[in-house]
Amino acid sequence: MSASIKDQLYGVRKKVKHASKRLIKIPSEFTFNRGGVKYFDQVLSVLDWTIKDVQVEIDFTECDSANYQAVSLLVLYCWKLKQRGCSISFKLDHNGEQNGSRVWHMMGAHGLFAVTTDAKVNFKSNEHKPLFAIRNFDDFKSALATADEFTSSFGVEYQKTLRYVLSELLYNLLEHGKSDFTWKGRRFPTPGVLQFTWYEKVNELHFIVADIGIGVNRPRKYSH
Repeated sequence: MSASIKDQLYGVRKKVKHASKRLIKIPSEFTFNRGGVKYFDQVLSVLDWTIKDVQVEIDFTECDSANYQAVSLLVLYCWKLKQRGCSISFKLDHNGEQNGSRVWHMMGAHGLFAVTTDAKVNFKSNEHKPLFAIRNFDDFKSALATADEFTSSFGVEYQKTLRYVLSELLYNLLEHGKSDFTWKGRRFPTPGVLQFTWYEKVNELHFIVADIGIGVNRPRKYSH
């Protein structure tokens, strides 16, 4: 195929993507918390996992309140959209104090694509709101070491219990949640994420361990 034809096809595909642009508007409250109860549907219902081969804009400008664990899922969502051939842009509001845009910035989430292709790079998040890309056992060990340091004043038993729980979840993530993607002819593992935050007002440590996973295979049919 000549270069000119390739260029023409590229231009056509770009126009089609632009014409079918999708907007994901983050709601005013983007959190798992509702009246002291964990409620996941209000976050998960925002994310359309069927989108494919279009431009996607994620709009934070109406999000007045967000928590870090919920916003962490947006990182995974963006990775999945990228796997499905989408190009992604972000519309942020830099004026609020606790809005979704600020949470996104505090987690260093603007580096979400750099961490997928360079194992030496991780999220440059605020030390009190750490976000980790988990791609291998080096990331596993680094994340656990940070969690130990983060909880050093909580007491030895608390620290040991949390370390055990996180170790099990991260191990499962690496062993059973693997998926990958191709970029510039190379295959890369799709990371999982670990994020934790201390909420001083309620005296609680919240964390999330999540991955895109490999999906659920359809059961095979056998004939006899």
